[in-house]
Amino acid sequence: ASLYEDMKAVEREYDLHCGLQQLFTQADGCAASAYRADSGYDFALLAADGASVYVSGLQAQLAAALCGQTGRFFTAFAGGQAVCDTRVNVTAEDTTVQLHLRDTDFQPLGAYNEDWQALLCTELQQAFSALTADDAADFFHLQFWHVNLWGPGSALPVPRLEILFE
Repeated sequence: ASLYEDMKAVEREYDLHCGLQQLFTQADGCAASAYRADSGYDFALLAADGASVYVSGLQAQLAAALCGQTGRFFTAFAGGQAVCDTRVNVTAEDTTVQLHLRDTDFQPLGAYNEDWQALLCTELQQAFSALTADDAADFFHLQFWHVNLWGPGSALPVPRLEILFE
């Protein structure tokens, strides 16, 4: 009972839903939130015929947004030097994913004076590259959209992330 209450509290705090419906609807892989007592939540990318991937921190927040399971980032970045709180929306055109960040608030956690937007963009690009590195498991359905545009058998280009602050 306490685990369930902890998970519900995490869902409220991070504006996240658990995504368990994917466990029953995705044949080749699914994505679901995974609870951790020390970090609040991780994200599990579960492949049907391959190794599962567990991510945390900014990667977990990005994976949740790419799967449509959250509309908000609230995460530390830059080695824990700052926190970003922003509303997030995702659109995609073929294999270019557009990440729309709105009402973004950066909170430094020390006496640092950095270009927080540039640091966040760098870490988001790295997280996206890591999440999409294995084309055998298409957790974000980029292959599905590409095949719909260009037909079966068309070569999938390397996915791209475009970050838009609005």
